[in-house]
Amino acid sequence: MLTHFPYLYSDEDFRSIVYRYHVLSRNKDLRETNIDLFNRSTYENNLFPRNLNHLMEQLPSKSISVEKFLYNHTYFFWAKPFIPAHRLDTLMNEMMFGKAESNIVSMLGKGSAKLLTDTYRYCPICITNDYNLYGETYLHRKHQFSFLTCCPEHYTELITCCPNCKANFKKIFSPLNVNVDLIFLKWI
Repeated sequence: MLTHFPYLYSDEDFRSIVYRYHVLSRNKDLRETNIDLFNRSTYENNLFPRNLNHLMEQLPSKSISVEKFLYNHTYFFWAKPFIPAHRLDTLMNEMMFGKAESNIVSMLGKGSAKLLTDTYRYCPICITNDYNLYGETYLHRKHQFSFLTCCPEHYTELITCCPNCKANFKKIFSPLNVNVDLIFLKWI
């Protein structure tokens, strides 16, 4: 059982949860974090979970169901209607029990890779609100759709890099950088 696990925020991206656990755990690298959470030895922070069953067994009983986790913290909810029926069981099995490096995005079908942006995007107002409410920031799923350029809540343009230093969020929000919130504090 995990001794600690971050609180799951509304609409929080799965990758953000892994990252926040990584920071809390003080693991040296993401490989250690992935072993803790998913019993997988990888340095990747993937878009879709693999071996999610291992994580669910590590959490206190009934803290969150697998279905709720998939629907509230991954992109499975949006992708499921477009997944060919013959691939759905294979995809679910890979997310629940898979340890391999299969290409989950290819299982989703054509065009799915274009659904999400390849950068991390944030709404400046959401960043401020999250920090004021929770004392930290997190990656919102709703900001990661490639067809959106503005926050659907605040109608503010989404940003992909720090307004001060111009560093790309995907690079500075790696598990190697544990002072991410300090970057935001400079302009909140």
